[in-house]
Amino acid sequence: MNSFDIKTRLEAIKKLYESAKAEMSKIKGMGGEIWLPAINELRYVGEHILKASTSDSDEIASAELDKAEAHCWRAISDCAEMAVVYTLKDLHQLQEDYRSLPISEYVPAYEEIIQLARKLQILLTKKGTTHPSQYYSKVNELLPEMVERLSLIPAAREELNKNLKEKQIKSKKWLVGLFIGIVASLSSNYLYQVIVPPAPKADSIQAQISNLEEIQSSLSILQNYVSKQQDRLNTLNTDIKSLSEKKQSLEKVVSINEEAVQQLLNTYKSSSKSTLVVDLLLSFFVGCLSSLFVFFLVSFLKRRKFIKET
Repeated sequence: MNSFDIKTRLEAIKKLYESAKAEMSKIKGMGGEIWLPAINELRYVGEHILKASTSDSDEIASAELDKAEAHCWRAISDCAEMAVVYTLKDLHQLQEDYRSLPISEYVPAYEEIIQLARKLQILLTKKGTTHPSQYYSKVNELLPEMVERLSLIPAAREELNKNLKEKQIKSKKWLVGLFIGIVASLSSNYLYQVIVPPAPKADSIQAQISNLEEIQSSLSILQNYVSKQQDRLNTLNTDIKSLSEKKQSLEKVVSINEEAVQQLLNTYKSSSKSTLVVDLLLSFFVGCLSSLFVFFLVSFLKRRKFIKET
């Protein structure tokens, strides 16, 4: 690629860049920061142009210029998309504001606006499958007409608002009347039942008599049960009182027996001491007698020579 070709391409890209900036200016007034996607696309245009201008290879330079051109077209396409989105948003807001009114009666071009909106919605769904230049061209065929039709709506809003207010007032009156009617109907029915109670029917009276008999039978059974429980309670109180008296008697007996046992133990202790001394003396005395008996027995046997002297 020679320098003349690069210059020609740069001139074409410059025109696209200016077109993208012009489209951005159109959508800036729609509000928000909807032009930011287009700005992001244009940021890369200068980078690719710089790479193309400093490259020694014609193929690389051509490829970089192609990328710069593509970014310009994507920026233009993004602006067109945002313009469609916000235009459809305005139409949707109109439909929400006056959903209770036949808008076509106040806006003669309303049906044409709806048709254009449907076509633009179809274009939005096909944006990813269409080249940006083709997408922009198709949008540019429909969007100006759509904007022109929508420009007729502000003039009709005054009449729309007037009729909407009247309809709201009628709706409120109708709701208030309906509420009053319902309250009046319920109140009259209640008062009629209070003032003029309905005459009882034969079936109703018989049913009430049967209910009374069942209630009386149930009350009788309940009374018998309560009487039995009261008798059991009285018996229990008597048993508790008797046991309390027996407890007191046992406590007295135990107290007396404890004193007797203590005296017996004390007597046994004192008697056991004296008995022990007597037993010792008797044992000593018996021992002495046994020794004397053995001594005399041996002496006797010796004299009789039954036992040899050693």
